[in-house]
Amino acid sequence: MRMGSSLGKDTGVSLCKTPYFIILDAHCRFYTKDWLDILERTILSNPDTTLYCCGCQYFNNEDDHQDPKHVIAYGAYFGHKKDRLLRAEWNTRKLSDEPFEIPAIMGANYVCNKAWWEKINGFRGLVLYGREEEFISLKCWMLGGKCMCIPSIVTGHKGRTKEAPVPFKC
Repeated sequence: MRMGSSLGKDTGVSLCKTPYFIILDAHCRFYTKDWLDILERTILSNPDTTLYCCGCQYFNNEDDHQDPKHVIAYGAYFGHKKDRLLRAEWNTRKLSDEPFEIPAIMGANYVCNKAWWEKINGFRGLVLYGREEEFISLKCWMLGGKCMCIPSIVTGHKGRTKEAPVPFKC
């Protein structure tokens, strides 16, 4: 049954039996070899009300490998132009080598405490396809949490080469 990206992610989190979870979209991968050790140190030294993402770099679509020509993004910020209001824009500035606070997660890779995700009701309330990252980031901030980027972990993100998926009905 096709349920859509956000409901699929919420369903996965509901089935999680650990205090923390990782969501990594199917078109992504970890480039950093010791990502799990870094992640564990980071989440254990920050409040459980933190929503994380990692550095994100596009694949080379021809051979599906990391391409140094592609810039690494470190989460996102919200655009200030009238036609882009509340739309996340890639943050391409590495603000620190250590995890740093960002306005919004981005990059189809998220890490969070399951209890916090459930408290903010995950993606519940998102009625349109897309804008998941803006939506969950704003919910996190509005309920007293924060978003952080872990720059020492880099994930690969395969860019879309075709049109968006066919719309579906819930």
